Amino acid sequence: MKEKWKCKFYFRYADDMVVLSDSKEWLHNILGKIKNYFTSNLKLELKPNYQIFPVESRGIDFVGYVFRHDYVLLRKSIKKRLSKLVSKY
Repeated sequence: MKEKWKCKFYFRYADDMVVLSDSKEWLHNILGKIKNYFTSNLKLELKPNYQIFPVESRGIDFVGYVFRHDYVLLRKSIKKRLSKLVSKY
């Protein structure tokens, strides 16, 4: 991704990917290239629940955290579950 398509902000964990850009057109272009690469080279299919959205409005929910421009928070559901476990003991 970084070398072939010059994705400056690209993150992966297991089967999850995040690609960041300030241009929606560029993101749609990269999405097409990713879909094409997956189907032709890897015989894989991209799930239809991908999202292209502005980060400022809601942050990025990725691997248990919500990433924003200025800070990172633990996902709310994980925080609630942890609080219940702590109060239980």
